[in-house]
Amino acid sequence: MMINFAENIANFAASSGKKHVIVLSSLDFQRLHNLDMSRGPQVYYLSNAGSEGKDDNCEKLGFGRLNEYDSEGRCWKYLSSVFEKNSEEELTFPSEDELEDIDYYPSLPFAALFSAFKAKGLKVTCLLCYCSEGDNINK
Repeated sequence: MMINFAENIANFAASSGKKHVIVLSSLDFQRLHNLDMSRGPQVYYLSNAGSEGKDDNCEKLGFGRLNEYDSEGRCWKYLSSVFEKNSEEELTFPSEDELEDIDYYPSLPFAALFSAFKAKGLKVTCLLCYCSEGDNINK
């Protein structure tokens, strides 16, 4: 369902003439490994403005790049292939049993939105903040 939703909203944004989309999302606080409480709010970003998700404007604002982004990772490649529809190889998203720790971020809704907007040629910036219940996990 998330793939369809992301594709529909990306089509809407592109057809309505949008040039830059900002996605706001939360992340599970338990995934944050190096918390620096003196820095203030823990806002991270992912952008398609530069290589490997980097954006100089976000850096100037003091946001940290989401270091776990790997455009060559299997789940990120899967998302790209789904939305760009030009992949020659048939990629599949790993089943829940096959998911590894590195697959966590690309399995979240912001990743599908990021990939869909990117495939439409729109600039996309995801602003991500770690929250105590960032991904609504039932424990």
